[in-house]
Amino acid sequence: MINGLTTVGGPTKLARIAFYVDPEVKEKLEKLAGIQRRTLSNLMAVIAEKAVEEAEKEELADEPE
Repeated sequence: MINGLTTVGGPTKLARIAFYVDPEVKEKLEKLAGIQRRTLSNLMAVIAEKAVEEAEKEELADEPE
């Protein structure tokens, strides 16, 4: 138990991020996560990773040769 929370699968080395969204957006994300058979947390991690990858690709493409 960490900070009063029971961890699933044991401790993790992953960083935690918290943010606020409109309740309607949260509902849609939860539905999407369910469709993809993911947790909401995992869905958000995948979305964040893809956003970073795309941004890095754009930066590399924008660099002069």
